[in-house]
Amino acid sequence: MSLDFWKNKKVLIIGHTGFVGGWLAQILRLKGARISGIALKPSNKYYLFNLLDLKKKISNYFCDINNFSKLSKIITKINPEIIFHFASQPLVSTGYDKPIQTFDTNIRGTINILESCRLKKKIKSILVMTSDKCYQNNEKKYFFSEDYPLGGDDPYSASKACQEIIVNSYQKSFFNNTIGISTVRAGNIIGGADWADNRLIVDIVKSYHKNKTLFLRNPNAIRPWQHIFDVLNGCMLLTKKMYISPNNFSSAWNLGPSKKKLNEFATVGKIVNKINNYLPKKIKIQIIKSQYNEKKNLFLNSNKSKKFLGWQKAIDLNSSLKLTMDWYIYFFNFKAKNAIINFTNKQIKSFFKIS
Repeated sequence: MSLDFWKNKKVLIIGHTGFVGGWLAQILRLKGARISGIALKPSNKYYLFNLLDLKKKISNYFCDINNFSKLSKIITKINPEIIFHFASQPLVSTGYDKPIQTFDTNIRGTINILESCRLKKKIKSILVMTSDKCYQNNEKKYFFSEDYPLGGDDPYSASKACQEIIVNSYQKSFFNNTIGISTVRAGNIIGGADWADNRLIVDIVKSYHKNKTLFLRNPNAIRPWQHIFDVLNGCMLLTKKMYISPNNFSSAWNLGPSKKKLNEFATVGKIVNKINNYLPKKIKIQIIKSQYNEKKNLFLNSNKSKKFLGWQKAIDLNSSLKLTMDWYIYFFNFKAKNAIINFTNKQIKSFFKIS
């Protein structure tokens, strides 16, 4: 996809201090987009927001999206053309530990964003990242397509299904014919600079770096793994199409591996083994019983995105893992900020073909 579309576009990334938002901010900044961000302060000093000095390079606002008054004033001040909403509570485990916070942020926060945008005439497209866990999952090996019933047995998954309903309501009630608005249900995203607790790759990296045993829960759980570049490429492509033709592309979209490539839907244990074979020193593994009720199988059908967006995963599983681990290994070997910036930009420019 050509990124020339983004030149001088006024883009607001809500959640720009986090894993996904930080990568998108840098990608779009390299192509000359005018980036603003609204988010909480980053919880880890090694997120890209800090490593790449994004605070100095984009318009930055620290704000809780549950604060409607402050949020609305900031969005009015920015007056963006395009909005990416990535500012959700993103973890199943945190949903169990902090259900009220999870529902507040993922439901009320999304309503606050959409309500803040409802009367803004300059906004052309809004993308809301939900989750592949928004479907009613009965543990059958079924490939969920976008018209499959929504559900969610745990607080996090339920909050994501609610986000889907809220976005659909605003699209049908307020934004039809005026603003393009869609949800993206992406598979398990991996990539460098993710530091969130209770994520497989992050746990592996921490165990390796600290030479500690990896405590692994649910080794037989199957997930649709994909690199963050593939996911953000799909998000950017969808947002561009909504900008040009809002009525034709405002809906829900799955982003995940092809149904024809079942090896891309790998178990947690297989991912660990693949990474162990890549690392110069193998990590020790201990299987433990999970304290959370998590679904074992999760399969996505992304045929709609392939047919109507022209999107499909460009990075296979092995290459995705290598790209990810290359970033972390480089980070631990070369902590100088300029070195990390150069290496991060090199990965971005190679995939997105930025000169």
